[in-house]
Amino acid sequence: MAAPIAPALPDIPSRSAPEADFDAKMFALFKWATDDFVGFMEDWRSYLDSGAGVIRGSNANGAYVRFPDGTQICTHLVELSYSVPDLMFGIWAFPAAFSTVTGLVLEGSVDNDSATANLTPTRNELGQVFVDVATASVGHLGLRNQIGATGFGASDTVLLHMTATGRWF
Repeated sequence: MAAPIAPALPDIPSRSAPEADFDAKMFALFKWATDDFVGFMEDWRSYLDSGAGVIRGSNANGAYVRFPDGTQICTHLVELSYSVPDLMFGIWAFPAAFSTVTGLVLEGSVDNDSATANLTPTRNELGQVFVDVATASVGHLGLRNQIGATGFGASDTVLLHMTATGRWF
Protein backbone atom coordinates (compact mmCIF):
# COMPACT_ATOMS: atom_id res chain seq x y z
CA MET A 1 0.00 0.00 0.00
CA ALA A 2 1.54 3.32 -1.07
CA ALA A 3 1.33 6.36 1.15
CA PRO A 4 -1.56 8.68 0.25
CA ILE A 5 -0.72 11.84 -1.70
CA ALA A 6 -2.15 15.13 -0.48
CA PRO A 7 -4.81 16.63 -2.73
CA ALA A 8 -3.97 19.79 -4.65
CA LEU A 9 -5.43 23.04 -3.45
CA PRO A 10 -8.55 24.04 -5.36
CA ASP A 11 -8.70 26.55 -8.18
CA ILE A 12 -9.84 29.76 -6.55
CA PRO A 13 -12.23 31.74 -8.75
CA SER A 14 -11.90 35.53 -8.98
CA ARG A 15 -14.87 37.88 -8.90
CA SER A 16 -15.11 41.57 -9.74
CA ALA A 17 -16.37 42.78 -6.35
CA PRO A 18 -14.07 42.23 -3.30
CA GLU A 19 -16.93 40.78 -1.22
CA ALA A 20 -17.88 38.31 -3.93
CA ASP A 21 -14.20 37.42 -4.44
CA PHE A 22 -13.80 36.69 -0.72
CA ASP A 23 -16.99 34.60 -0.63
CA ALA A 24 -15.90 32.56 -3.66
CA LYS A 25 -12.46 31.89 -2.17
CA MET A 26 -13.89 30.86 1.19
CA PHE A 27 -16.41 28.55 -0.45
CA ALA A 28 -13.70 26.87 -2.56
CA LEU A 29 -11.41 26.39 0.44
CA PHE A 30 -14.26 25.10 2.62
CA LYS A 31 -15.29 22.60 -0.05
CA TRP A 32 -11.67 21.45 -0.44
CA ALA A 33 -11.25 21.08 3.34
CA THR A 34 -14.47 19.14 3.84
CA ASP A 35 -14.29 16.95 0.74
CA ASP A 36 -10.71 16.42 -0.42
CA PHE A 37 -8.59 17.05 2.66
CA VAL A 38 -10.78 15.12 5.12
CA GLY A 39 -10.74 12.16 2.74
CA PHE A 40 -6.96 12.44 2.47
CA MET A 41 -6.56 12.40 6.25
CA GLU A 42 -8.82 9.33 6.51
CA ASP A 43 -6.68 7.59 3.87
CA TRP A 44 -3.52 8.56 5.73
CA ARG A 45 -4.88 7.20 9.01
CA SER A 46 -5.79 3.90 7.33
CA TYR A 47 -2.28 3.75 5.90
CA LEU A 48 -0.67 4.27 9.31
CA ASP A 49 -3.05 1.85 11.06
CA SER A 50 -2.21 -0.86 8.54
CA GLY A 51 1.48 -0.68 9.49
CA ALA A 52 2.32 -0.31 5.82
CA GLY A 53 5.90 0.63 5.21
CA VAL A 54 7.05 -0.48 8.68
CA ILE A 55 9.30 -3.53 8.63
CA ARG A 56 9.77 -5.59 11.78
CA GLY A 57 12.10 -8.50 12.31
CA SER A 58 14.12 -10.40 14.86
CA ASN A 59 16.88 -12.97 15.10
CA ALA A 60 19.35 -14.26 17.69
CA ASN A 61 20.93 -10.77 17.87
CA GLY A 62 17.73 -8.95 18.82
CA ALA A 63 14.77 -7.20 17.26
CA TYR A 64 14.60 -4.35 14.78
CA VAL A 65 12.06 -1.96 13.32
CA ARG A 66 12.58 -0.09 10.05
CA PHE A 67 10.43 2.94 9.33
CA PRO A 68 9.62 4.41 5.90
CA ASP A 69 11.58 7.58 6.71
CA GLY A 70 14.82 5.55 6.98
CA THR A 71 14.95 5.30 10.77
CA GLN A 72 15.97 1.91 12.18
CA ILE A 73 15.79 0.91 15.85
CA CYS A 74 17.43 -2.26 17.16
CA THR A 75 17.01 -3.67 20.68
CA HIS A 76 18.52 -6.60 22.54
CA LEU A 77 19.46 -7.89 25.97
CA VAL A 78 23.25 -8.33 25.63
CA GLU A 79 25.43 -10.33 28.00
CA LEU A 80 28.76 -8.89 29.13
CA SER A 81 31.56 -11.08 30.47
CA TYR A 82 34.56 -10.55 32.70
CA SER A 83 37.47 -8.87 30.96
CA VAL A 84 39.66 -7.53 33.79
CA PRO A 85 38.84 -6.82 37.47
CA ASP A 86 37.40 -3.36 36.69
CA LEU A 87 35.74 -4.12 33.32
CA MET A 88 32.97 -6.28 31.87
CA PHE A 89 32.95 -6.39 28.06
CA GLY A 90 30.70 -7.56 25.23
CA ILE A 91 30.14 -7.23 21.50
CA TRP A 92 26.70 -6.77 19.96
CA ALA A 93 26.17 -7.69 16.33
CA PHE A 94 23.02 -5.75 15.45
CA PRO A 95 20.06 -7.82 14.23
CA ALA A 96 20.01 -5.68 11.06
CA ALA A 97 22.93 -3.60 9.80
CA PHE A 98 22.67 0.17 9.59
CA SER A 99 23.58 2.00 6.38
CA THR A 100 26.13 4.27 8.09
CA VAL A 101 27.74 4.94 11.45
CA THR A 102 27.02 8.66 11.04
CA GLY A 103 24.29 9.54 13.52
CA LEU A 104 24.13 5.98 14.92
CA VAL A 105 23.34 6.18 18.65
CA LEU A 106 23.89 3.32 21.11
CA GLU A 107 22.32 3.40 24.56
CA GLY A 108 22.44 0.83 27.33
CA SER A 109 21.39 0.25 30.90
CA VAL A 110 22.20 -2.49 33.38
CA ASP A 111 19.57 -5.15 34.02
CA ASN A 112 19.07 -4.92 37.79
CA ASP A 113 18.18 -8.60 38.29
CA SER A 114 21.31 -9.87 36.54
CA ALA A 115 23.49 -7.28 38.30
CA THR A 116 22.25 -8.45 41.69
CA ALA A 117 22.48 -12.17 40.91
CA ASN A 118 25.61 -12.53 38.76
CA LEU A 119 28.16 -9.91 39.86
CA THR A 120 30.74 -9.87 42.62
CA PRO A 121 30.48 -6.08 43.19
CA THR A 122 27.24 -4.78 44.66
CA ARG A 123 24.87 -2.74 42.49
CA ASN A 124 26.06 0.43 44.25
CA GLU A 125 29.68 -0.31 43.25
CA LEU A 126 28.96 -0.34 39.53
CA GLY A 127 30.22 2.53 37.42
CA GLN A 128 29.28 3.64 33.94
CA VAL A 129 28.01 1.68 30.99
CA PHE A 130 30.03 2.65 27.93
CA VAL A 131 29.29 1.97 24.30
CA ASP A 132 31.23 2.34 21.07
CA VAL A 133 29.97 2.04 17.51
CA ALA A 134 32.61 -0.19 15.92
CA THR A 135 30.93 -0.53 12.51
CA ALA A 136 27.45 -0.16 11.02
CA SER A 137 26.76 -3.73 12.14
CA VAL A 138 28.61 -4.09 15.47
CA GLY A 139 28.77 -2.24 18.79
CA HIS A 140 31.28 -2.67 21.62
CA LEU A 141 29.82 -2.52 25.12
CA GLY A 142 31.34 -2.29 28.54
CA LEU A 143 30.64 -1.80 32.22
CA ARG A 144 33.18 -0.44 34.67
CA ASN A 145 33.07 -0.57 38.42
CA GLN A 146 33.75 2.47 40.57
CA ILE A 147 37.33 3.30 41.50
CA GLY A 148 38.25 1.45 44.69
CA ALA A 149 35.18 -0.81 44.51
CA THR A 150 35.16 -4.59 44.65
CA GLY A 151 36.52 -6.00 41.39
CA PHE A 152 34.58 -8.19 39.00
CA GLY A 153 35.11 -11.93 39.32
CA ALA A 154 36.25 -14.18 36.47
CA SER A 155 32.84 -15.91 36.34
CA ASP A 156 30.78 -12.69 36.54
CA THR A 157 28.24 -11.87 33.83
CA VAL A 158 25.72 -9.05 33.51
CA LEU A 159 22.97 -8.17 31.03
CA LEU A 160 22.55 -4.79 29.37
CA HIS A 161 19.29 -3.54 27.83
CA MET A 162 20.61 -2.10 24.56
CA THR A 163 19.06 0.17 21.94
CA ALA A 164 20.70 1.31 18.70
CA THR A 165 19.03 4.01 16.60
CA GLY A 166 20.21 5.10 13.18
CA ARG A 167 19.52 4.93 9.43
CA TRP A 168 18.81 1.85 7.33
CA PHE A 169 18.95 3.71 4.00
